[in-house]
Amino acid sequence: FTVIMTSSSISVFIICVCIIVIINAQSPPGIVELDGFSFPKIVDGSHNVIIKFGEKYSYEDDTAQQWESLGVELMNKPNIIMAEITYNAGGGGYEDEYDMYGYGGMGEDSALSSEELGIDDLMERYKITTDDLPQYRLFLANKDIKQPKKFTDSQTPDLFRWIQSYGIYLGLKGCLPEFDKLTKEFIKYQNDEKKRDEIGENGKKELDKYDLKTGESPDENKYKSGKYYIKVMAKIISNGKEWVNKEIDRLNNILSGGNLIKEKEEWFQQRLNILSVFDNAINPPENKDEL
Repeated sequence: FTVIMTSSSISVFIICVCIIVIINAQSPPGIVELDGFSFPKIVDGSHNVIIKFGEKYSYEDDTAQQWESLGVELMNKPNIIMAEITYNAGGGGYEDEYDMYGYGGMGEDSALSSEELGIDDLMERYKITTDDLPQYRLFLANKDIKQPKKFTDSQTPDLFRWIQSYGIYLGLKGCLPEFDKLTKEFIKYQNDEKKRDEIGENGKKELDKYDLKTGESPDENKYKSGKYYIKVMAKIISNGKEWVNKEIDRLNNILSGGNLIKEKEEWFQQRLNILSVFDNAINPPENKDEL
């Protein structure tokens, strides 16, 4: 059996291999690559770090897609670091697998294995097997790095909301810090009518700042977001806290249908971001089951 390759087919083959190498060599924007030696320099308990333990080649599920989007969203946020640790059993890169015709020069023949990079030890330390990958661990600032939080999509399918549930403010699009603070107070004192009215007045003052005609800091988008915070508070008063999760499910179902124009889709996502603030205030981390 003889394989005959023309110059054009060789060129196509080389291009394809290069594309494969490039795709798998880079972490998504805003995400740093770690190994067993760099890990303790980043994960030292002084700041929040979320790490994805993955493989060079693996099926990209919904959470993996969220992960890449989150990297772009948080690349300029100072209060959390996103990192990846990539398991590579044998090292040796791509040369043996793809250089079947002996052209050479296309692989990473100097690549080290996970064992040599200290990744095997890390995975053993955090009880992660290769069958478990991908896995996500959240290391909280000022907490024991030996006991990170483990992401389980059966608890919270949304990676954004899960991180925020541990009190890490991500500042997702549409969210306003001053209203996030009011949201926590509102949930805490929702049965105290006097306190609730006080929070409502403070919310109105904050909203007036963004009024396009009379506000000291007019901003159409922030005004729209602020109004939605107040609307959600009113819905909780009239329909109870259960309304929040029902509304999250409703908006997610509409979004998954894929029938919205881009502008509406963006506003739906911002509403979900705001609702996640309420959900985290209603169901704080200490009330969630840890695995």
